[in-house]
Amino acid sequence: MNLTLVRAFVAVAEARSFTAAAKVLEVPTSSVSRAVTRLEEALRTKLFERTTRKTALSAAGRVYYEHARTALSALQEGESRVSELLGQPRGEVKLTVPINLDSGFLARQLVAFSRVYPQLRLRVVPTNRWVDMSEEGFDLALRVQQKSAESAVALRELGRFHAWLVASPRYLQSHDKPRSVRELSRHACVNMQSYSVTLRLIGPHGLETVEVFGPVIANDMHLARQLVEQGAGIGPLVFSPGDRPALGKSLVRVLPDYVVEGPRLYVASTSRKSQPLRVALLREFLINAYARVDSGTAS
Repeated sequence: MNLTLVRAFVAVAEARSFTAAAKVLEVPTSSVSRAVTRLEEALRTKLFERTTRKTALSAAGRVYYEHARTALSALQEGESRVSELLGQPRGEVKLTVPINLDSGFLARQLVAFSRVYPQLRLRVVPTNRWVDMSEEGFDLALRVQQKSAESAVALRELGRFHAWLVASPRYLQSHDKPRSVRELSRHACVNMQSYSVTLRLIGPHGLETVEVFGPVIANDMHLARQLVEQGAGIGPLVFSPGDRPALGKSLVRVLPDYVVEGPRLYVASTSRKSQPLRVALLREFLINAYARVDSGTAS
């Protein structure tokens, strides 16, 4: 079977458009159309149901697509493995990361990695949902969780989230500034988990806990900051591993001797025994980058 025809078919099936597939393959639309027609003639069946509004796989096309996609992926993996044997890592690494993970640290590291390994391609998918790496074909995943609880994947801790407690000058003008952890329970707090939450603060006396309440819940650290800036109450100024906190003029730190303890950031990977070199390279690159943060040498 002519692989050029199969690649054209898979591209159309995934793009759901002959024009979009042509852009991906960087060939004229007419070339893609002819390739699919030749493949349909060879298979003696229609692979697409084509209308003026959409292009959809036929029943036979859906069956053929599953096998064609698997075959092409296997060939691409074989090409990548041969390149790795020759000391020239190639191919794609698929990585999923949380949305709004940090203010730019991860992006800088991915750019730096690409400069070191220009033949590798990174496919980064931001999402806050839990991803089944094996089912969805991800090589690596950055995950935010309290502890290493998964057994199906290998987890390596990269660092820990922390937060300062902050408030807007407007809020503090009408409320007494808390002088102890206990006094936080009398304030409106912008929470990121639920209506009430137990804060764990590390300070001069070690770990202290307090249950706080608030009228607004924001499961996004950027929105939480905006709410605090608008005077909604006391809230966390979260900084992830690699980030350095900055108050600006719109926020005042509350209880400056304390830091809120947060979850950990992990890099997850599937079995490392058969891990492609390109995946191992990115994994180790990220581990080293976050380790330099802890030592104070990261950029």
